[in-house]
Amino acid sequence: YSLMDSSAGTTFRQEFDNVRTYLTLMKLRYEHKIEFTLDLDERLDACKLPYFTAQPLAENVFSHAFDSEHPVVRLTIRSALGEDGIWHILVEDDGRPISDAEILEIDRQVSSLIKGGSVSAQNGIGLKNTLVRLHFFLGESFGCRIHRREDGSGCVIELSGALRED
Repeated sequence: YSLMDSSAGTTFRQEFDNVRTYLTLMKLRYEHKIEFTLDLDERLDACKLPYFTAQPLAENVFSHAFDSEHPVVRLTIRSALGEDGIWHILVEDDGRPISDAEILEIDRQVSSLIKGGSVSAQNGIGLKNTLVRLHFFLGESFGCRIHRREDGSGCVIELSGALRED
């Protein structure tokens, strides 16, 4: 998957298949510490995305969600097609809560990258690069919201954009 020509993008189906493979391999390593669910809206199968849209978001769980209070983490990645023709991807975990400061810093650095600036290669560079790629791939239709779950745990990343089938 990583060696394919990424210039034309990939499909939701290919991206979700790749993430399933990645998480299955990580499950071998983390055994009982990770549980995951993937749910792809089949209406999105052939729709286009940039390569590595969901995988870096899944990878973040292994870097940021585990701590002494969250030794087992559940990860859910869902996609849906809205009646308005906008797709949605939800990446949610119930691990260590993301802080308000972390959310603000991600927003600041993504804005800097979009404007042609640079950021240090610290935590979350995969997330930041993914958000910037989506911004350039989808233009004004791209939306992103990062927050904690309603119960205060984990991290929720909500992505949305207009369909591209080219």
